[in-house]
Amino acid sequence: MMSFGVYMDYLSPQNAIWFDSVEQAWRECYSPCKICRPPRPKKRNQSTDG
Repeated sequence: MMSFGVYMDYLSPQNAIWFDSVEQAWRECYSPCKICRPPRPKKRNQSTDG
């Protein structure tokens, strides 16, 4: 049974690439991609300095 996953390039982290196995990805110098949710942008407070 093969495991599938997304891996990301060390030099270009925005490039996600699919590999058939973890071993294949590591042989080609790719590391596992962590899937995360970026924090929401903070709301800017409008000051009423006058």
